[in-house]
Amino acid sequence: MDHELETGQRFEALVRARAKLKRLARRALRRLGVQLVEQPYWDSRKHFRYVRYVQELVRILEPDAKSAIDVGARDTPIMEDFDWIEDRSTLDYSNPYSSERVKGISANFFEFDSPKHYDLALCLQVLEHVQDAVSFAQKLFQIADRVMITVPYKWPAGSNKWHVQDPVDFDKLHSWTGREPLISAVIQERQGSRRIFAYYRQTDLTKKESDRIGSLNLPGMRMQFRRPDVG
Repeated sequence: MDHELETGQRFEALVRARAKLKRLARRALRRLGVQLVEQPYWDSRKHFRYVRYVQELVRILEPDAKSAIDVGARDTPIMEDFDWIEDRSTLDYSNPYSSERVKGISANFFEFDSPKHYDLALCLQVLEHVQDAVSFAQKLFQIADRVMITVPYKWPAGSNKWHVQDPVDFDKLHSWTGREPLISAVIQERQGSRRIFAYYRQTDLTKKESDRIGSLNLPGMRMQFRRPDVG
C-alpha cells in the first residue's frame, strides 16, 4: 500500500476516534454538572507548526510588502509579527483582531468593498468553513497581489462540526483558486493533523528566496516550489 495513503487512512481513523471520545467526554462532564471552559482560540494554536511556518515564509517572501490583510482572522494577532509592513489589517465577520498597530475590520468578506489593493492577503484555516469557497477564494485574489492560504489536508468529513468542505486536498483547493501556487506544502503537526500551505504570486522565486527557504529547518513540512532558471 502507498505509504502516504496508509498514513492518511490511519490519521483519518484517529481523527474519527478522537472526535468521538471528545463528544463522549463532554457529554459525561455535562451530566456531572461540570462547566467546561474553552481555551482561547489563539492560545490553542499559536504554537502549531503551520503558524510558525507562515511567520517564517512571510518574512522571507514579503520583505518589501507595504500592506497586508488577514481575512477571517478571528481575533488572532499574527499580523503583529510582521512589524515592517506599514499598513496591516484583519477582517472577520464578528471578531477581528485590532490594536494600535493593526486595524480591525468587522465585515462579511463577500460584501467587503476593499478601500485599497493589498500587497498580501492571508487566509489561514478559513476556506474549509465557507460554503461558497470558490467565490471567497477568488475575492482574495481580487483584493491582493499575493495570497497565502492554509486549509486542513484530507481531514475526514464530519471530524470537525464547523467544517463544511472536508476533506480538502490539492485538487479541491485548485478548484477554488483556479491557479497553481508558487509554493505548496503539506505540514504535519506533532499530534498528526495535516494542513495544506499554499502561496500564490505571479513571479518566480529568486535564488536568494529559494536558498533561504531551503535552509529553513521546518520539521513536518513537505514543500514544493518553482525554482528560478538561473543557468
